[in-house]
Amino acid sequence: MPTSLPRGFTLIELLVTLAILAMLLLMAAPLATDWVHGARTLQARGTLVQGFAQAKALALRNPCEAPNATGTHAASLEAKTDDATVTLNVLAQGGSGCTT
Repeated sequence: MPTSLPRGFTLIELLVTLAILAMLLLMAAPLATDWVHGARTLQARGTLVQGFAQAKALALRNPCEAPNATGTHAASLEAKTDDATVTLNVLAQGGSGCTT
């Protein structure tokens, strides 16, 4: 009856595997952070485009009947920011303090 070989990995095999995994993780970390920043940039761009479209639609509807012939804007896009977030407000402008 043949003798069976012991099962398992040697210490050298385990250390080489761990070293390869560590190198792969170190190479993947910058790619992951770039991906996250890219996703946030696309989200912020989409929010700005949506806010601009809402201000444009409100200006075209002109609910407060702002006198555009005199240079008064029918709507404005207001952006407020802190360290982490940007808040967009679409405001309708009118002579009688009309805001939406």
